[in-house]
Amino acid sequence: MKRVINISLVIVAMMLIGCSDKVEEKSIAVVTEETPALQENKSTESASRESKSAESTVQESSVVESIKEKTEEIIPKVEKVKEEIVAVSQSSTKTIKEESKKVVEESKELVKSTQESSEAVVASTTESTKELVEVTQTSSEIAKEKTQKAVEATKEAFSAIATSFKEMTSDVIKDTKEVASETMESAKVQANKALDTAAQKTTEVLSDVKEKIDAKVYAKCAGCHGNDGKTLALGRSAQLAGQSQTDLATKLKEYKYGNRDVAGMGNLMKTQVESMSDIEIETVAAYIALMKG
Repeated sequence: MKRVINISLVIVAMMLIGCSDKVEEKSIAVVTEETPALQENKSTESASRESKSAESTVQESSVVESIKEKTEEIIPKVEKVKEEIVAVSQSSTKTIKEESKKVVEESKELVKSTQESSEAVVASTTESTKELVEVTQTSSEIAKEKTQKAVEATKEAFSAIATSFKEMTSDVIKDTKEVASETMESAKVQANKALDTAAQKTTEVLSDVKEKIDAKVYAKCAGCHGNDGKTLALGRSAQLAGQSQTDLATKLKEYKYGNRDVAGMGNLMKTQVESMSDIEIETVAAYIALMKG
């Protein structure tokens, strides 16, 4: 606070000094402006210059006196303000100290009260915890005894059930084996009969298919590959007999679409099979696959 007061005094002094400097500058300016006029009128200048110089001196003295008077008036006011600021500062400091002391005392009382409450809560909680532990231990012992008895009873019941189940399972397994054995024998006989019947029907169907293909689809193939599929077409092709239906069908389709050319026979084979449908190709491939190599 003292530092603020000192700074205020310095500012006031600087303002006063600034006013004095401005008055001197005005006086010099007046003299400077009037000098050329005096040089032009040399005959009348001397008297006029002395008169103006005297007037200027009187003005400067008047201004200086005015400044001194104002300074003397301001200084007491500044001192008074300084005293008031100091008084306010001291009063505020005293008030702050008193309030701080009061807050400290209240804080101490609050801490003391909190400690007493905490001790009471801790004591109460400790007693309740001890009682709860005792009750829990007693309950645990009772539950342990009951659980042990229940486990023993469960073991006995489970043992009896296991024995009974074992006997029942043994009888069921024995009966199941007998039934399964009889069923397997019956199923085996029926399966053999079904296989024989299916084989006979398959042979009949294949025989019928063979006869039809001989007369229609395979007729164009037999000319180069022979009726048994063992002739090498133009002495360069592979033997057809002995190849699988899948391989034969794949190769015939490749010839059909111009994607296969073996031993220079690609164009010849294409002309032979390009008019055949995919079903006809599969049919002739199935027929050739029946030929033994």
